[in-house]
Amino acid sequence: VILELQSLEKLDLSKTYLSRLPVAFDTLANLKILDLSFNGIEGFPSVLANFKKLEWLGLGSNHLQALPPAIGDLTTLKELSLHNAGLHRLPPEIGNLTQLETLTLSFNNLQDVPSEFSNLQNLKVLDIRNNIFYVIPDGVIQLENLHTLNLSDNRITESPSNLQRLKKLQSLDLSHNAFTTIPDGLFDLTG
Repeated sequence: VILELQSLEKLDLSKTYLSRLPVAFDTLANLKILDLSFNGIEGFPSVLANFKKLEWLGLGSNHLQALPPAIGDLTTLKELSLHNAGLHRLPPEIGNLTQLETLTLSFNNLQDVPSEFSNLQNLKVLDIRNNIFYVIPDGVIQLENLHTLNLSDNRITESPSNLQRLKKLQSLDLSHNAFTTIPDGLFDLTG
């Protein structure tokens, strides 16, 4: 029945025990908001690459393990939540999501981001807490429009000297890391 609602713009299927999406799911091409969080979805549903109007996508707390290059086809996304998705790396195509304003990648197993991550120049909020970062990635330091950055609960021991590039930063969480001294440039942030 839901698949017949072709004018549907918002659909919340969170916490519904889904393990996969039906192939006919692409009939919902007008969706702008889709929440599939807290399910048992294994792997990124390939049908989602067809959603050219999607602005908000929640896939957190699923068993994605990896993102396919097709994630880069979702160029209208403004908010993407991939918390606790079992991710070990991000594909370079993540850099195609240039309209993103909020990205949540917390509680994964990320150690770095691809260089294309720096293309996300509209990003204002980045949550990458509870991963395995040992340094703040260069791709993050290049996101000059960030106003909120959460890097807590990683393994960061030192910060790059160019942290002051984040001139618009209003909130920075570096708690629960392995700093032995205050990072260089931390007090040079002016917004």
